Amino acid sequence: MQEETKPKHSEEALRASELRYRRLFETAKDGILILDAQTGQISDVNPFLVNLLGYTYNEFIGLPLWEIGPFKDTKECKLAFLELQGWRVNVLSVSVAEFSAKSSVLG
Repeated sequence: MQEETKPKHSEEALRASELRYRRLFETAKDGILILDAQTGQISDVNPFLVNLLGYTYNEFIGLPLWEIGPFKDTKECKLAFLELQGWRVNVLSVSVAEFSAKSSVLG
């Protein structure tokens, strides 16, 4: 009997945690984006950022980060994204073209 209650309790705890996260995400007074770590594409965006930048929710989804409003400096944004992925980027000695062969981000 105790074995049956553990999975049920775990599922309930997970649902409660997901609900708390979703509420925080939806009501935050800061813009929040969730990105695909490999591609830099937006997979979710909160209402605050939708209102702030004037895009619709659907316009955000699937869009690479460097193609929206304040991130439109494409080269700099792509290089910063590579650094977040763990690349060591030295802009003075390495060109963006050299990274395109190694990363789908710059393709």
